[in-house]
Order: sequence, then C-alpha cells, then structure tokens
Amino acid sequence: MVNAALPDPLSDQLRSIVAGERQRAVYGLLFRRRGNPPTEHEMRFFIENVAGEEFCSLDEVLSPLDAYFDIRRNAAPDVTFELVGWTAKAASASRRSSVSLRLRAEVLASQRCAQCGRTPKRDGARLAVVQKIPINWGGEPHRDNLEALCEECNVGRQQFFAKWDHIADRIRGAVAMADPRQRIGELLRAMSPDWVRADLIEAVACAREYQDDWQRRLRDLRFLGWDYEHHNRKLDVGERTWSFYRLTKSAPWPANIATAIKHEAQRRKLEVLASN
Repeated sequence: MVNAALPDPLSDQLRSIVAGERQRAVYGLLFRRRGNPPTEHEMRFFIENVAGEEFCSLDEVLSPLDAYFDIRRNAAPDVTFELVGWTAKAASASRRSSVSLRLRAEVLASQRCAQCGRTPKRDGARLAVVQKIPINWGGEPHRDNLEALCEECNVGRQQFFAKWDHIADRIRGAVAMADPRQRIGELLRAMSPDWVRADLIEAVACAREYQDDWQRRLRDLRFLGWDYEHHNRKLDVGERTWSFYRLTKSAPWPANIATAIKHEAQRRKLEVLASN
C-alpha cells in the first residue's frame, strides 16, 4: 500500500489515467466502499446492471485499474475487493500528474479536442486534460506537454500507449533526449538485442515534437557512426506487414548532431567524387 491521496472518482486526475467511463464507475464503487469493501456478488451486480457492461470476468474488468491501484482480493469469509491505495509506481507517477486549476483552465480554453476537433457545445464532447508524453514515459505536467482530448480520443490514446507499458522503463530514457535522432538511437540501444517495431520508433521519435519524416531521422544515425539492421514481417496471418529494426553499432553523440551529419555527408560526397 502506498499512502498517497487517491483521486476523487469525478476528478480530471482519474480521467487522465483511466479513460473508460465504465472503469471509472467501478473505481467509484470501490472508492465509496473503502470502509466496507464490496463482495464478489455485489461487484458482478454493479458491473452488469450499473456500469452497463456485459459481464465477462472480474479480472478482465479490473485489469485497467490494477495497473494503477492496489485492489486487494480478500478471501474470507466472502471474497471482497478492497481499494487499498496506489501501486508503488503509480503513486510516484500521480505526484507528477497534478495540474493546477490555472493550467487546467488554460489547456481547456480552446474548448476543442486536440485530436478530432469535437467540442462540448457542438458535439457534447467531454474534455480531459492529458499528458502528450505519458507519465510512465517520463512526462511532466508542463504546459507544452498538456492537451485537451475528448473521452473517445483519450481511450484510443491510452490503448495505443498501453501496449508498451511493460517496457516503459526502457523507453523513458530515450524519450528524455532532446534530438529525435538521439531518441531513436537510445531506444534501439535500450531495446538491444531485441527487434523494435516501427510504430514504437515513430512514437518515440515524435514524443516531443511531430516528425514528418522520422525514417530520415533514423537513416541519419548512419552518418553518426551508428548502424542497424531491418526486416519486414507479419505478426499473424492476415495482419499488416510491419517493419522491425535492431541496433548493430552505436557511437558517442557529437556536440552538434546537425553539423556532424552535414560534415559526414560532405566527406562521403567528396570520397565518391575522388573515386570517379
């Protein structure tokens, strides 16, 4: 158990980490019943009849919450579900996710989802303040890392990033780098000797600013003494073909990356001219 204040069920803090409305409803039940934890039967009834979700399994429903909260399963005399606190890692992240009321108002001033453009007035969208760089990737609640997303876009965003939660510790160091080429290189180094799928490389390359040609940034590594291998494959029958990359060589970063790339390109050009 980690002794950090739990978020209110209606707070933006909870909305930023638990995008699904049904999961927040289940959290609300656990939050309100901390002194009298609900039984398994009560949980099933709530999920099917109040949260509006066809029951599959409690573990499946609680899984998104387990990533952030310590939900204790007590076995006797009846199975109960007790919301104890944050998980250790999530408690540390929650302290970095707090957004002041002034900053929240500034982010929401546009009254428009930054991803799809829907608005509360025209479309009935409910906006939340979220971090562009996820908390577990090292994101901080600074103005340039915050945006307003509607609930649907926030759900999709969380699902997009959730597939890499198990390697977030390795991603974090790469995302901290200022230059996109450094972010790509450090990601490949952190993941070595594993193959890295192209969508993760793109996400890390674009973490701090959008890159309209992240593949070029990847190729730039070869002008800096780095190298990698590449192959394409399908993960399953009928799926799309993915590109994968694996680091084969690394080098120290120069003081000025752009200048180093320019000089190496010129050197190679002169070498080609001299050989003709």
